[in-house]
Amino acid sequence: MTPKIAQEGQKTDDNGIRRDIFLYALEAPKTPYYTLKEYAEAVARETKINPWKFKRLIKCESNWKETALGDNGRSFGILQFKEKTFEHFAEKYGFRELEIRNPYHQIDLAALMIKNGYLYHWENCAGKAGWNDQL
Repeated sequence: MTPKIAQEGQKTDDNGIRRDIFLYALEAPKTPYYTLKEYAEAVARETKINPWKFKRLIKCESNWKETALGDNGRSFGILQFKEKTFEHFAEKYGFRELEIRNPYHQIDLAALMIKNGYLYHWENCAGKAGWNDQL
């Protein structure tokens, strides 16, 4: 997924995020053989979050349905983002080009959020996915 980059070429931003990984993930065309599940697992591994729990979280939130609507139409997509939350965190991480309706973008953003302690945004399903110890 991510090209091998020499250690000295790896830079982190103020949030400790390796920009080389995520900029590549966001800008590179999605490999055709990556299903959403395969992509979610790859991103989880890159961010060092539990891939099994991450996939269970998505299953709980939307059953992998890209057009899922929840909270009376206020939450959208496979990770059931609310628009304001999605926009806030996309801005926070400097990814203004992300689109809430793109499931790959939802995976990218959610993985970063979880890595950085924002799992509580999915509190109900996170508990069901086995992340009780991190809530």
